[in-house]
Amino acid sequence: GGGGGGGHGHGRRGNAAANAVAAAALAKVRAEEAAANGTAEPAVSLVDKRALLVLVRLLRLAPPLSRGLLPRVLLNLAAHGGTRDAILRLLLATLRAAVESDEAGQGGGGAGSSSSS
Repeated sequence: GGGGGGGHGHGRRGNAAANAVAAAALAKVRAEEAAANGTAEPAVSLVDKRALLVLVRLLRLAPPLSRGLLPRVLLNLAAHGGTRDAILRLLLATLRAAVESDEAGQGGGGAGSSSSS
């Protein structure tokens, strides 16, 4: 077996999303290195936002894909600046939804628990 996963109750969903976020961050670094070396990124995104949403949803719904293939696909797509921004926004929205549903399931999200200034 393999140990060392997060012990915070988020399980595979959190790990897959964290891996994808890390892959997107790595893609950003690689894109910056490519720009520094004079190689340009593509001017037009190859994937529309609806397709990106499907890929990000697959992280939660298809654990075998989220272990290697899907993060690599997202990494390659994230080489384009605009696509990278869209991927990161979708991943953050997915994480927020997972946290909110987890809190709702535990009964910890009462009406008075919103942020107070």
